[in-house]
Amino acid sequence: MDGGTSRFDKNGTVYHAVCAGCGSQDDFPTTPGAWSNTNNSFNCNLGVFKFDLSPAQAIIGIDGPSIICAGASAQFTNSSVGGSDYLWDFGDSSGTTSVQAPAHIYTTPGEYTVTMVLSDNSGCAPGDTASLMITVLPLPVAVADPVAPICPGASAQLNASGGLTYSWSPATGLSATDIPDPIASPAITTLYIVTVSDACGNDSEQVTVTVIVPAHTLTPDTNICLGATITLQATGGGSYLWQADPTLSSTVISDPVASPDTLTVYHVTITTPDGCVVSDSVSVGVYFSPPLPQLADTVICFGTSAQLVATPADTYAWEPANGITTLNVQSPIVSPTVPTLYIVHLQNSCGSLTDSAFVDLIYVTADAWPDTLVCPGYPVPLSASGGITYAWSPAAGLTNASIADPIATPETSTLYELVAFDAIGCSDTAYAFVELRPWPIVDAGPDMLIEYGTIVQLTATGNGIWTWTPTTGLSDSLSMSPSVRPEETTTYTVTLTDSLGCTKTDQITIVVTGSLYIPNTFTPDGDDINDLFGALGKEIKEIELLVFDRWGLLIWSTDQLSGRWDGTYNGERAPIDTYVWKVRAKEHSGREHQAVGHVNLLR
Repeated sequence: MDGGTSRFDKNGTVYHAVCAGCGSQDDFPTTPGAWSNTNNSFNCNLGVFKFDLSPAQAIIGIDGPSIICAGASAQFTNSSVGGSDYLWDFGDSSGTTSVQAPAHIYTTPGEYTVTMVLSDNSGCAPGDTASLMITVLPLPVAVADPVAPICPGASAQLNASGGLTYSWSPATGLSATDIPDPIASPAITTLYIVTVSDACGNDSEQVTVTVIVPAHTLTPDTNICLGATITLQATGGGSYLWQADPTLSSTVISDPVASPDTLTVYHVTITTPDGCVVSDSVSVGVYFSPPLPQLADTVICFGTSAQLVATPADTYAWEPANGITTLNVQSPIVSPTVPTLYIVHLQNSCGSLTDSAFVDLIYVTADAWPDTLVCPGYPVPLSASGGITYAWSPAAGLTNASIADPIATPETSTLYELVAFDAIGCSDTAYAFVELRPWPIVDAGPDMLIEYGTIVQLTATGNGIWTWTPTTGLSDSLSMSPSVRPEETTTYTVTLTDSLGCTKTDQITIVVTGSLYIPNTFTPDGDDINDLFGALGKEIKEIELLVFDRWGLLIWSTDQLSGRWDGTYNGERAPIDTYVWKVRAKEHSGREHQAVGHVNLLR
């Protein structure tokens, strides 16, 4: 064998050594687990062939759990040693396959033996067989046992199976929703759905709990005349039990005879053929005589309603009339538009009666005036009639909203509503509309700042007759553009009267610049000549005048332009000396003054 060396082990495996990779080549094939996959020699190296002549060994498994759900796929593994051919049998009569590692779907639950036969088509080695067990679980199938109908207020035991966990819906009336056997107590017939689940999925089933509605009847509430009897009739039961009463002929039949002498309520318990129990009652009233007259005549305000209350009876039949719509009741509401007589025919177990009531009407007719057109701000006397008391609205702009003749001075055109009331509260409504003319447009112009002694011309705009105030110094108080030389800051008001007689005013302020004078000598000797010291000025809005002695001591101050120093300090005559004054002043125009000077005190 090319000069190689061969050896055998006791299992018949041949190991044959050869020269490999000569010329430092890496072209000798290797298999996993070889000493080295590369030729690390500079020339030839030693290569070994292994000829395994041992018997084939079949080894199979499942890639996943050995327990699966029906319909799921099982993937088998094949780790066999030796052999070349495979024959699989899945144990479910579905046939065989020669795929090395097949997958198979089991549709039927059960336990199956899976077999794989391994063979060698060369005939050099004997074959082998391997098998394993696989368990196929069924899919969950929900089962809900039917339940018999139940009576109102009763319960039913539900039972479900087919899974490991349970979920019931709806939860209404159930003692629990997550157990297989809850107690159901529905108030009405209810369809319950249960969902069962296990490792292979879930399934649902439904069960209806039928609540029996007992069908029964009982004589309706009624009345009899004293001394009469009435047969009470109950139906729908298999048995009957009436509450004991001396006026009943029997307590265990469906139709006992009752003979009460006063209002009596009879109670009966009905047991249906289904075993359901129903309790009911009937009231039997007793009349002692035919209906008695009860209706009384009445008076109401026009446009309102009244309720007529007839005496109790079994039937009522009102005759058709103005303002009545319901004719078969004891106490109808009537809304007549004219005085009306209402007649009713009454019937009870003792007899009949015809009764009547006359409904008279009181009419109130309100009037409000005037509807007028006036200038804005012009007061309008309003007047009303037709009532004893009155209510005007809106109240805004009225001198008094609760008298007949308020004065209205509305800010905008206004529709006034008047409600007039008579002595018993009947009312009627009327309206008066006060419409306002548009305001005249007038503008006196912007305010001005002038020097003292300056003549200015006032110029107003608008259409109409002009009047300026104050008139002092004006060249023409009735002109649109008079001239004036104000002696001091003055506000002039111009009034415009338009062609409709409406007036509007505007103002302009002429600010005159001020002047300030402080003397330098005064003689407070009591001769009433130059005895006081202070500031003199015009157009002064604010002032502060301070007087200091030569050492800076404040000995007098004032914040009034008319303030005057009489030459004393702390009640004593100040010495003859030169004193320093300091003044801060502000004019009406906004202009400010600050100054420091001296004043001589002489005697």
